[in-house]
Amino acid sequence: NTILEYLYHHNVCLSAATGAEGFRSILAPFAFAQRPLLDRIHDLAAHIPVLFVYGDKSWIGSASGEKTKKIRDSNRGGLTKVMVIEDAGHNVFAD
Repeated sequence: NTILEYLYHHNVCLSAATGAEGFRSILAPFAFAQRPLLDRIHDLAAHIPVLFVYGDKSWIGSASGEKTKKIRDSNRGGLTKVMVIEDAGHNVFAD
């Protein structure tokens, strides 16, 4: 699969900083969600389980997922989980 090959070579084989790393460096101080999930999570049906997956080396931390879990679980009984993958970056699926 061409996309998987690209992701593998982009994230695993390149030892020098890449475009994604540069993008992260430039964007991180100013990044924000245009339509934050926290403002809309109450619209999600209570019976739908939610899983947030973060890499522990991602520039986006798991705090918003943890806050969403707290909000949903207080009203819905534990159907939200947050998972942090060790040694994974932002593109967890590629790591």
